[in-house]
Amino acid sequence: SSWTIIVSLARANCMDFFLRKANTPSPRPWSDQTHFQSRMRHKDHNSTSLLLSAMRLSRSVSVVATISSSPASFSWALTRSFSTSRSGVAVAVDADAPPLWRHVTVEWSPKLSQKIQSQPDWQGAATHWVFPDLPQLYTREHRLAYWNGTVPQQRIQTVAACHHQDWQSLVATAKERLRGITDQGDNDNHHHNGGKLLLVGGNDKTAQTMSTVQAATILQSELGDYSAAELWAVADPNDPDSVAQVQSKVEAGITGFLTQPPLMSTAWDTLQSYRNSHENIAIVVGMALPKSAASLQFWRQLLHRPELLEQDPLFQSHLAYFSQPYTTSLAWIGRELQQCITSASMIDGVHFMPLHNTQDMMALLQTLAVQKQQRQQP
Repeated sequence: SSWTIIVSLARANCMDFFLRKANTPSPRPWSDQTHFQSRMRHKDHNSTSLLLSAMRLSRSVSVVATISSSPASFSWALTRSFSTSRSGVAVAVDADAPPLWRHVTVEWSPKLSQKIQSQPDWQGAATHWVFPDLPQLYTREHRLAYWNGTVPQQRIQTVAACHHQDWQSLVATAKERLRGITDQGDNDNHHHNGGKLLLVGGNDKTAQTMSTVQAATILQSELGDYSAAELWAVADPNDPDSVAQVQSKVEAGITGFLTQPPLMSTAWDTLQSYRNSHENIAIVVGMALPKSAASLQFWRQLLHRPELLEQDPLFQSHLAYFSQPYTTSLAWIGRELQQCITSASMIDGVHFMPLHNTQDMMALLQTLAVQKQQRQQP
């Protein structure tokens, strides 16, 4: 087993904090990697209690994420690889660990795209980038930037069924998404035998617009040369009734799901029901990146039945977390990622939805990029 973790270097004695918690003499100087490794190499401390202590008590050390696989020894993980980035984040990576998930997807935004232009490795750290179907926010120039910044196998392009009142409009839009555009604005016919479309109901539903199930049924038979494209959809595990909705979408031809973040106590049980009923579909769990209790409430309002969370104990614990002093959003994300790791057998990946929190998303992309680079080294 192995472990990947990030710790924030908020002040020079952050490593001393961990060593004191482990009842180990603090090395001098702490930044001497060889000396640090020689002191820690043969120690096997309880990593779980160590990290919980850090998350509860330390204002200088912020546990960000466990990315690789099940926790082993904190000291062992650190001695595998230790580096400090220009942004002041220490990254410890196990290069031998296999990827935990088949899919690590990120919601694309102009701001995030602009920030990672100078870091192509960070762009490649995600297996897929999801482009929303929000014409009031994203222009043709944004779509062009998305197309130029990704390779075909990284693209998941959203098609909102509410924007279409007839099948011809739907099919034309789906083919345009898969065909793409070049710098000159012309159609690019070289990549029409693959890719993924994310079918959603959309925010502007009326009595005349079609549903996701109707859209999937139409595209299953009308994509023609683009029939190799995978059709994905969304699901909300916070709603127990979503099990039947997932069933209907699978019957219509959906092969993968991006979910809303599991913020309710029963959400993981619902995800397990998805898996029990459909062994071969891809289930990619949504990961919100809130920075406050207010942003958590925003995410609650996006759910299909937000009223279910008003008195839910798990959601209330999330709100309480952001009400405490010295807490960080990255530490909360790390805790949620640990739940995903624990539940790895029922899911196929994680879908990050940063919204305006590009800072935390950049830190996560950096970690994933370092991990990928370490694996590729001979």
